[in-house]
Amino acid sequence: MKKIILVITITLILAMSFTFAGVEIAIKLDNNLVEYTNNSGFPFIKESRTLVPLRLTLEKAGAKVDWDGDNNQALVEKDGIKVRIPINKSYIYRDNKKIKNDAQAVVKNGRTYLPIRVVMEALNYKVGWEQETQTVLLSSDTPYIQDINIGLTKGIKLLAGSKFKVGVALAKDTIGATDSLSNIAQDNLALVAINGSYFSAYTDNTIKDPYGILVVDGKAVHN
Repeated sequence: MKKIILVITITLILAMSFTFAGVEIAIKLDNNLVEYTNNSGFPFIKESRTLVPLRLTLEKAGAKVDWDGDNNQALVEKDGIKVRIPINKSYIYRDNKKIKNDAQAVVKNGRTYLPIRVVMEALNYKVGWEQETQTVLLSSDTPYIQDINIGLTKGIKLLAGSKFKVGVALAKDTIGATDSLSNIAQDNLALVAINGSYFSAYTDNTIKDPYGILVVDGKAVHN
């Protein structure tokens, strides 16, 4: 009896493995299916993350793709945004700003594969997933929030209950630094930014102390 159970268990595990390996991941770019070939390579899932052939995917998106062999990284540029994608690293760079990620770009069979979500979001794309068809949905349409007079508190609650993420950002990611609101928004890939604090602007000090308590992700970073 034990031998029969063991054989059935192994058979089930093998069947599940082959089924998962055979899943075909499709990529739609602005509702157009990206056609991959043996030459370009095909998308695949690694540790629950979708990786896609870098060059074909990004060139279809209208981006310029280069390779920096000295630093073992891919270079991507689109609409003035420059993205560096180091191989086997859990981060990328967007205009020299480091963005952490839980997936890594890899080289497989001589082709570079990128973690689709973090790279495309760095290029201001929306990234979605259609479970029924196993399709990654990439959209270059930038969503917007209508300017309506609803009050700040009510507005934040409205955003927090939607698909948008509301957070606190610091100028140049540090206490005491200053920058324009538009730069802070751009550095944090924000669609909307609200100036949320005053600081000692009219001093000769290099560090411009903020006034009051600053809380980021539930942690007090300045008192």
